[in-house]
This record gives sequence, structure tokens and C-alpha cells, in this order.
Amino acid sequence: MASRKKHLTGWITAIAVAFLLLTLMRVFFIQVHVVHNTYMSNALLPGDMVFINKIVYGPRLPETPLTVPYTEIYSDKIQLPYLRFPGKGTIARNDIIAFNYPLDSILPPDKRPVYTKRLIGIPGDVVSISAKKVYVNHRLVSLPDVKYAYLVKCSSSGTINEIIKKYELTEGGIVDTKGIYKLFLTPRQASIIDSFPGIEYVKLSLASTSQDFLFNAPVNSTKRWNHDYIPPFVVPGKNITISLTPDKIWVYETVIRFYEHRQLTVKDSLIFINGQPASYYTFSGNYYFVLDDNRDNANDSRNWGFLPEQFIIGKVTRILCSFDFEAPWWKTIRWKRTGKKP
Repeated sequence: MASRKKHLTGWITAIAVAFLLLTLMRVFFIQVHVVHNTYMSNALLPGDMVFINKIVYGPRLPETPLTVPYTEIYSDKIQLPYLRFPGKGTIARNDIIAFNYPLDSILPPDKRPVYTKRLIGIPGDVVSISAKKVYVNHRLVSLPDVKYAYLVKCSSSGTINEIIKKYELTEGGIVDTKGIYKLFLTPRQASIIDSFPGIEYVKLSLASTSQDFLFNAPVNSTKRWNHDYIPPFVVPGKNITISLTPDKIWVYETVIRFYEHRQLTVKDSLIFINGQPASYYTFSGNYYFVLDDNRDNANDSRNWGFLPEQFIIGKVTRILCSFDFEAPWWKTIRWKRTGKKP
């Protein structure tokens, strides 16, 4: 009887230690995340199970410590301040990063939905977008696998079906009865398709009207700003000072109001912060500008603004495995993506 009890105690101890080690591994080293949308295709596809490496940028101290690991059960009665341990590397341009969505103010910071995006601008960078082309510090950012919306005019639906099958396209469709389709393609794919028989033209679908909201703020400008055309702006960072003007305050409004917790008002072409006239502002935290690789089917910084550093979980370094749940069962596993770097 005593030996049975000792044997059972040994098993319970082993399971508890293993569970503790797995929890520590998840908190401080590696987290697994499953991609559920096409925002980052072709780098990441729906069904990709990816590794989030927390060592590169440094792991965050859990802000909600009263949590049952590997479940959604937690208590927010205790909330710890943001703290990040030193990492082996730095947050770098073009990294694919994972982070908690910053504007979800209902959930604790580390319990908010996990997003994956490509990091484009770091603090102090000057970023602009012109005709979908992204410039950082006045240099064109060239990423060959980025997808855009193209208008394709074709005289044969058979040709379009062939294109959709060949490139495994899952988004887009006919937009005009005259044989005009909107397809989401890489520039290389667009160039090849342009030479297909029956194709009259393949051209970028550029926004022609202004957007009322960008960066999660109303755009108070007479200029035609939208997802495809954004004027140069400085990515905010700790101790970086920028000039404030009424026509571009929308770029920084969300940061100043929600993340830096300042009262900001614009009245009679004058800007007030905490009730005082302000023509300059110095930021207290670091922020980043992120974009989706599927640029015209996206939900990124152009929509909700800059990403505060404290919400970054880690760097997406590897695709553990990938599943296509729309395919027949014998083709569900995408073997070619297993172990691939995104």
C-alpha cells in the first residue's frame, strides 16, 4: 500500500514539474499561435501554427499573474506593471512579430487577441506611402511576396478560372459585368498573368477617394489621404519630439490620447494638450508601424495606428506545421510549409 502511494506521489510530482516547465517555457521562451486569417499571406496562411520566439526581443513579465496556464481562465484582480527582460536581439524592420491588439481596452493587455504583422517602421523612422509603395527614410521597401489588389480585365472566364487554380487564389472575384475582376496578387504574379491569352490588362487598384479615418483618428485634411497615399510621418519613440499641426494631428492622436494618457483638443486651428497650447510634443514610450503583407485585405497600423512596445510578444521565427481545412482530408497538412521560416 505504501509503495502504491509512493508510486502515485511520484507520478503526480512528475506531472506537476512537467506542467510547470511547460508553463515557464510558454511564458519566457516560446509561444505557439495559430493563424486564422489571410492578412499576412503569402508569408503566413490560415492554418499555419507558428512559433513565437520571446528570447529575441526579451520576454514580458506576465501582467495578469492569476491565470490558469493553457486556458482562458484568469482573474484580473492583480495587474502587474509592464516589464520586459533583456533579449538576445533588437526589434528590427521587416521582422514578422506577434503582439496583443492594443486598442482592446476591455481585456488585460496580455489577454487581448494575438495579431501577427510585419514591422515596417521603428522609432524615429520617417515612413510614407505613395501609390501603395512604402518608403522608410525615403528608401523604397521592397518585399517581393507582398500582395496587392489588381484589376484584371479578361475576355474569358475560363482563363480567370485557370489563373485562380494555378495560383491558389482564395480572395477576390468579378467586379464588373464587362469581365473585370479584382484579384489579390504579388507583383510577379501580376506580371506573368498580364501575358496570358485573353487578358486585356492587369493594373493596380488604387484608392481614388479620401478616407475619413486613418490611424484610428479622423483625418482633418483637405488632401486625399487613404491606405494607398499617406504623407511622410515620424514613427514616435521615447524622447522623440515632433511638431504638432492641425492637418496632421490625426497621425499621433491615438498615441497621445490612449497610450500617453494626455487630454488633446483642437480648437480654432490650435492644439491643446492637458489644457495648454502645444506646438510640440515629446513622447514617453516607443512605438512601431506595422503592415500586413496582404496590403489591400488588411487590418494594420493604417487602420488602428502605432503599436506600443509593451504589447509586443515576440518574433515569429518558424512555421511548426500548417493545415488547410478547406482541402480534402488527405491534403489537409501542407507538408511544404512544415518547419519553414516565414
